[in-house]
Amino acid sequence: MTNEKYEITDIAHPGYPFLHRIRALRDIGEDVKAGDLGGFVEHEGNLSFEPGDDAWIYDDAIAANESHVEDGAILRDHAVVCGMAKVKWCAIMTDHARAEDHADVDGARVVDHARLSGFGLVCAITPARVPVVGGNSIVHGSVVGNVRLTGEAVVFSRARIYNEAIDQVVVDENGQRVERSPDRDRLVPGKEYFVRSRPKWEQGHKREEVQR
Repeated sequence: MTNEKYEITDIAHPGYPFLHRIRALRDIGEDVKAGDLGGFVEHEGNLSFEPGDDAWIYDDAIAANESHVEDGAILRDHAVVCGMAKVKWCAIMTDHARAEDHADVDGARVVDHARLSGFGLVCAITPARVPVVGGNSIVHGSVVGNVRLTGEAVVFSRARIYNEAIDQVVVDENGQRVERSPDRDRLVPGKEYFVRSRPKWEQGHKREEVQR
């Protein structure tokens, strides 16, 4: 398939000459126009050019090695994806966030200096149950649903944090706590209440049960 979405320019990264900036060949999403420069890739396999896929790499963000950005995902600022990491399902990585090795960022937000390594996974359940991984957090295990990692939080290999509730689970170096959703104090009809409190996997984007 011909890449009609972007081209790889001759503009090399100042520190990593095997990486080159991309340039849009068409309008992408709401803010990228044909001719705009993007971030850096090693080869075309790093960023999807499937028709209709608005995944994009902005600023000085990088996708290198056999990593892949697809399905509307976005890299901004100085975010880095390398190794065989995958970023997909409208995930957002910003600041100095990094996904490496076999990490999988699936519909989540990874910000600040957070890092996913090994087989680390962060996965949204629905658009309303999205993990946010920030601070200096390190994820080697899996984080699924309405969870926020901050500070010096660490999720070790084989460890799993899972939350379907509207109340957010917050994890930092001091442990875990639950932040009650303001929606809890608003009375709603029965049908809405049970959908809100116990979301089904088939609502929104259907997700498969994660087993890592």
